[in-house]
Amino acid sequence: MFNKVFKYDFKYVFRFWWIFAVATAGLSVLAGLLIRSMVTMSEMQIYNFLASFLSTMGIAAIIMIIGVFPIVALVACIVRYYKNLFSDEGYLTFTLPVKRSIHLNSKILNYVVFETMSVLVIILDILLILIIGSKSFFSEIIPGISQFFATIAKSWSIWLTFDVILVPILLLVYTLMSINLYYLSITIGSVISNRHKVLASIGVYLGMSAVMSFLQQIISYFTVDTLLQSNLFLSEFGNVSESLTIYLFLCTLLYGGISVAIYYINLYCIRNKLNLS
Repeated sequence: MFNKVFKYDFKYVFRFWWIFAVATAGLSVLAGLLIRSMVTMSEMQIYNFLASFLSTMGIAAIIMIIGVFPIVALVACIVRYYKNLFSDEGYLTFTLPVKRSIHLNSKILNYVVFETMSVLVIILDILLILIIGSKSFFSEIIPGISQFFATIAKSWSIWLTFDVILVPILLLVYTLMSINLYYLSITIGSVISNRHKVLASIGVYLGMSAVMSFLQQIISYFTVDTLLQSNLFLSEFGNVSESLTIYLFLCTLLYGGISVAIYYINLYCIRNKLNLS
């Protein structure tokens, strides 16, 4: 049953997401052409203020659009969650013989999948800009990247290995915490208000975000910040790397604990507090 629910959730978001994914790829090609034209004008010592200004503004605008592309998946997933569970469609959704945890798990996984796909699209867009915009991409940029990684490899340590493992885990945990917070806000907003669910959800989200931010600052001050300050100015790279590893590990535990707590609170509300009558 989970596969069927996930399929419908995926199809709902994908019908919007792919349009923006193709659009960002096209804009990346355009940005690469603009960069190539500016490089060509510079090499030919041709100066046109208006053309340079418009090209620069166009490139900046395209980069900003590409940077906010993941928001498309976020908005689509939030709309899907709200419409499928808390709008008029929710009456039909909860009459189906499907556990409410399946609906919640499907929508969480759906968001993680689309955010991952969005990041991959952004990486592809950056490569398109570099390949099209730079005449020396394969002759200079790639060797430069290879030299950069070779330099890192020379100073590699066991702590850097832990860091490489912890960073993607931390990003995943933070993503789960974020989407669970959005979903819980919608759930609580729908529980406490029947007429103004969206406004109530926004208010709940802002309130919980403020509280979580305050708690994170307190925890960071007594753990992470103190730890980093005690080792940040040491000359040995290994000590700094060890501190970074502990920092990433503590952040992962913190965000993971918050994510699990929010998830079960949300699931409890959906199971016991939601009144669609």
